[in-house]
Amino acid sequence: MRPKRLYIVYTLTLVVLTPLLISDAWAQPKYKLLATIDGGLWSGLTFDSKGNLYGVTTGGGDHGVGSIFEMTRNGKGVWTVTTLHSFDGTDGSSPNGGLIFDGAENLYGTSADGGAYDSGTIFELTPSSDGWTFTVIYNFCREYGCPDGGGPLAGLVRGRSGSFLGTARAGLYDLGVVFELRPGSGAWVENVLYSFGSRP
Repeated sequence: MRPKRLYIVYTLTLVVLTPLLISDAWAQPKYKLLATIDGGLWSGLTFDSKGNLYGVTTGGGDHGVGSIFEMTRNGKGVWTVTTLHSFDGTDGSSPNGGLIFDGAENLYGTSADGGAYDSGTIFELTPSSDGWTFTVIYNFCREYGCPDGGGPLAGLVRGRSGSFLGTARAGLYDLGVVFELRPGSGAWVENVLYSFGSRP
């Protein structure tokens, strides 16, 4: 009797799974093209609380060195792309990492190149009734040898008390750093948490 019960269970399992396997084999991936954006997309998109999308292009923009864009959707489901900022090199270039919001709906991100020392920047976009205001809040490589890092390729993550954490190339041993950026008195302050290549 015991083998018979096992046989019945096994048969029922095959009957149930077979239609699932067949449907998966014939299923085709479905996607919809929302927009075509020039400049090269190397990172993901970020939603705001209203369902709008935000991202960066590594190239493109008015000066060919990158841009920040917003995608909004109308009632018919059609997406519109708006350029919020075009980098010109002095304020950064070639942004690669994704964007991140703080609690006040300000956007933050990094650029891998450009800025005051041509080693990348950290920037902020602040919304207002007139649009978005772009501000560079940190220029990498303020000191000779770049102990603060340079050329960040990834975006930021939120830390405590309004701070942000990130990674960058270069650094004290030229192998990269982990840094924290926190608001100070009238300016943002970068603190290197770890320099890769250091010995414990």
